[in-house]
Amino acid sequence: MKKLIIIALLLAAGNANASGWEFSQRADPMTDAVKSYATVESIEKGGMLAARCMNNEFDVLYISDGQYFPEESFVVTVRVDKEKPIKLPANGIGAKILFMSTPAILADMAKKGNKLLIGVTAYSENSSKVRAFSLKGATAAITKVEAACK
Repeated sequence: MKKLIIIALLLAAGNANASGWEFSQRADPMTDAVKSYATVESIEKGGMLAARCMNNEFDVLYISDGQYFPEESFVVTVRVDKEKPIKLPANGIGAKILFMSTPAILADMAKKGNKLLIGVTAYSENSSKVRAFSLKGATAAITKVEAACK
């Protein structure tokens, strides 16, 4: 089921682009439940960041082209503009998708700057892979997703 959800998310991300965040909603044809997404592709087109509301639950997902190398758990380093980087916990499904354990923290960070950097240790390279995301339109798009979960 999670793979179907991710496929739907990737299809919804068809509107995502490197220049800014996009908001979309889709109704599940089987249940009529509305799913809301805010997505953006990384500036160098190697990853995607998405906020979603599904079953009244707010999530933030990071999807990348690398495979992740977990130690005890995933730790994602996040930095907005020139602020001090912080480390946030995440949970993985598959080798390319991370669910942020504290989605509200990352969502709030994304509303407060121009550029967001996310760094994760990639298994295939055994080194940190950093992706940059534009925050243009993030506040409006993420706020719509959060509102859909209330």
